[in-house]
Amino acid sequence: MTDGINQDFEASLKKLEEMVAKQADQQQNLEGLVARTKSRQERFEDSFIQLVEMVSRVDHRVDGFELARQGDEEHWRRFAEANALLVQMVRNHEERLDSLSESDERLRESHERLDAKFAEMLETHRRTDERLDAFIVVLERYISEGRNGNGGGMKK
Repeated sequence: MTDGINQDFEASLKKLEEMVAKQADQQQNLEGLVARTKSRQERFEDSFIQLVEMVSRVDHRVDGFELARQGDEEHWRRFAEANALLVQMVRNHEERLDSLSESDERLRESHERLDAKFAEMLETHRRTDERLDAFIVVLERYISEGRNGNGGGMKK
């Protein structure tokens, strides 16, 4: 019977040794898993720190863009006002051109009438010059013949 007990004891001992070996393997696997997890956690923490730094830089850039956008809004407001003023000036200019076109037509008609009157005046002046020239010729002949109002006789 002691043989049977020894055999059972040895079988139990062998089983216990197998379980301890298996437990040691699992412990080693667990330690490797813990080491990998710690490494991953450290990389995760480093990545998280980098991400926080990037977010901070992005926040600063967004703040800068917000300030620039506010300046741009003022710039665009002034640009829109200037553009509206230019549009109004163009409209006024077009109205003036239309008005000048009408005035130009009236001036052209007046100019044509003045040209006709001037031509008529020149013709009248030419005829007056001709008559004056004729009168001067007659007067010179009258004076040269001695008929200068002394009673009709010639002077000696």
